[in-house]
Amino acid sequence: MTGTIRRVAFFILLSALAASAWAKTVMVSYDLVLDAPEDLISSDYVLETSIDVESGIMDVLFDQGHIVFNAPGLVITDPEAAPGGLEQEGNLARRRLLALNGGAEMLIYLRLRFSGVSEDDLQLESLECEVFRLRSDMEQIASETIQYRRDDAMPVNGFEASRILMNRLSGAELF
Repeated sequence: MTGTIRRVAFFILLSALAASAWAKTVMVSYDLVLDAPEDLISSDYVLETSIDVESGIMDVLFDQGHIVFNAPGLVITDPEAAPGGLEQEGNLARRRLLALNGGAEMLIYLRLRFSGVSEDDLQLESLECEVFRLRSDMEQIASETIQYRRDDAMPVNGFEASRILMNRLSGAELF
């Protein structure tokens, strides 16, 4: 009996060690860029789509056995004033610190661009993604952009957008 218990305990310990060897800790963070009247940032479509994209990505990673958490991003209501250059590097550096403080080995940074003139016209225009490996410095290991064509009959579904993005990234065997 004691030998059986020891073997079971050893198997459980070995399984836990093997699982932790390939599981990664990943932080997901996104910015919203709105090329539309400012009041539309609180529209149901923007809120639901952005949450669905983030949740879909987190679900895929979690289902693969990774530890996933999120961090807040920026809301940019003037696309012409969107951070670039040094300002964007600073934003990414802050996210890197958040990720490292949370124990992350990888950072997925998303930028969701919405455009439209009214709530009925609002659409996800593009989904941009950068994946970084966090070591002593921040190394970009993948980048993907999905552009959506305007189709008034069928707005982009956030979960579907996240699945397509993760399928494209999975080919790079990042996780």
